[in-house]
Amino acid sequence: MAFEEKLTTLPISNIEFPNDDNLLYYYCDAGLIQFDLKEKDENVYYMRTSITDNPYSAYLKIIR
Repeated sequence: MAFEEKLTTLPISNIEFPNDDNLLYYYCDAGLIQFDLKEKDENVYYMRTSITDNPYSAYLKIIR
């Protein structure tokens, strides 16, 4: 195990790695989260527009 980090958000999607191996993305109830593996920092990359929207109705697929 390289490191262990407690996330502040609960993923509701698969975790996807784009071409940059230092970043990963996942979807949570707040929106799309970008996690920087070097900095061990979470950023809200895309926030849902309405809290009444069902977060499980959206998905993201990143293909290399």
